[in-house]
Amino acid sequence: MTAVSAPARTKPDRSGLWTFLRLLGGWATVAALAYLLWMPSKDSGWPTMLFGWVLLTLLADEFAGWFGYIALALGILPLLHAETAPEQWFIILPLIGGALFALLIMKHSGGPFVLPFGALLFAGTIIGAAKFGVKIDPSLKLPASTTFQHMALLPMLVMVSFSFVRQLISKLLRWQAARRARAAAVAVTTTPAVTAPATSTVASSAPAKVDPAKPAPAAAQTVAAGPAQAAASAESERGVVAEPITAALTTPPTAAASKPPVAAPTAESAAASVSVPANPTMIDIDLSDIAGENPPKG
Repeated sequence: MTAVSAPARTKPDRSGLWTFLRLLGGWATVAALAYLLWMPSKDSGWPTMLFGWVLLTLLADEFAGWFGYIALALGILPLLHAETAPEQWFIILPLIGGALFALLIMKHSGGPFVLPFGALLFAGTIIGAAKFGVKIDPSLKLPASTTFQHMALLPMLVMVSFSFVRQLISKLLRWQAARRARAAAVAVTTTPAVTAPATSTVASSAPAKVDPAKPAPAAAQTVAAGPAQAAASAESERGVVAEPITAALTTPPTAAASKPPVAAPTAESAAASVSVPANPTMIDIDLSDIAGENPPKG
């Protein structure tokens, strides 16, 4: 008897809720970035706009990849207000925009272990522009300023570290879920062998009822006859052989010719007609039959 296992509890499907939250977070981040770049305050200059652009672009990319590219494209918004656009934004937009685009491409091409290479590429672009920008154009002094480097590198390092930890935890949780699914599949396919209950047959001690109208089986007759039938069968075999010799000596030719042929006795008839003498080596001959017949002449 096998115990019936309880049905496994099914987890509620929350994929719709997570999709809604991701869309809500992505659009909220894009809207906040658009407001920051389109309507900058009087106190916030290009350092705040640069810090917010890098930070919110990488944050929007965490909700979905296309949110990151939308936030990257929003970097052109300060240039649409020519009277309020900071002069440094004409350098920030191509330099930081190109570095962010390369970082997003590398981030989407692999897992968490590709992020360090993307961070090195972004940082290398900023440091390379600071070293070789002045040699190419003497007026290109903005990348060499520490404020520019801090406002560009600090939000990048924060968001890349956050993305690395998030993707690593997500991979670990998926690996554990796949392991539990494989264990559950093995448990379902490996079912215990069910043994049939043993049935015992009890022999009845009461004798079986025998119908007198029906003949007993041959096996029962053989067991009932016992040793007597075996001895009678052996004697009948000897009697069948001796009967033609005795009849030829005592029966005249005319009588022998007029008598119909005698059929060979069967084992049952021989057992019923032949009596077994006390001495099994002697043949019992009925003398009255011999005396009733006429002896053969001369």
